[in-house]
Amino acid sequence: GREVHVHEIRSDSGARFDGDFQGIENWTSGSDFFDEMREWGLDPAEFKSDAFDVIDLVHPDDEITQPRTSGVAFRVVERGTAEHCIDQGFKQMALNAGAEIHYDTRREPGDCQIVAAGPKESSAVAFGEIFHTSHPNHVTFQLNDKLAPGAYSYLIIIDGIGLICTCLWRQQKKTSRYLNETIAWYEQHYDLNRKPIKRVGGKGDFSLPDKYVHEGRYYVGEAGGLQDFMWGFGMRYAVTSGVLAARAVLGECDYESEVRKRLVPLVRASAINRFMMNRVGNRGFKMVANHWMRDQRRKGDGLAFMRW
Repeated sequence: GREVHVHEIRSDSGARFDGDFQGIENWTSGSDFFDEMREWGLDPAEFKSDAFDVIDLVHPDDEITQPRTSGVAFRVVERGTAEHCIDQGFKQMALNAGAEIHYDTRREPGDCQIVAAGPKESSAVAFGEIFHTSHPNHVTFQLNDKLAPGAYSYLIIIDGIGLICTCLWRQQKKTSRYLNETIAWYEQHYDLNRKPIKRVGGKGDFSLPDKYVHEGRYYVGEAGGLQDFMWGFGMRYAVTSGVLAARAVLGECDYESEVRKRLVPLVRASAINRFMMNRVGNRGFKMVANHWMRDQRRKGDGLAFMRW
């Protein structure tokens, strides 16, 4: 083992977030990601998660279909400083393992072995509203270029709290209009009984670096461009790359080669798909949605399409 010091610019783990829901995907390998975490010595029981095997898929013409799988398609977790959030779960695991966390501290990348900073630039933005609702737990994924140009919107409901979010991959003016129209669409199609709590926003920086180890520093997660460009599910890549970086520090693996073998092919494929999706408009979105459902009928599993 090693003496570990974690430097966090904010006052607590997860303080960058504000009760946002995010997903951990379960389709990029044949094994369940939570099983992988347990093999790495990480305990998923340290934070709350809700597993889903079906979603509503909204086509650009408002047709709603349901991709489903026999296992776990993804899990929804909450980001933030509350005890049940995934950020606090990883904080507790780190403390239990003997790490020392230094909050309200800024360190330059050159002073660190592992760099896991959040986005500095914004190639994609997301705007959402968190609200109380009487609707049961649910996830909807919508492809509509008029509401989320070049990207998607989604609805997540967990235990009486909902999040409606629209993601924008192309720079837009009057971004609040897209969120307002997206909320109106979901209210028209779902019995939400919505009572707004607050509006939230976020950004992502999607880039493909030339290398993942630079001057002895290991770049993980978003800091290393290790993200899902297509669907926006980045936490599995972040955790996996973090584990690989820790093993590299201990001399147990070559980080550059492991990342290029395990993660970079997925990142590049998602980047190509995102480049295409960013340009097809609603006609192309409808083709994608139809192909998704045909793929499910052919294979008997709606999860397989997410690996394209």
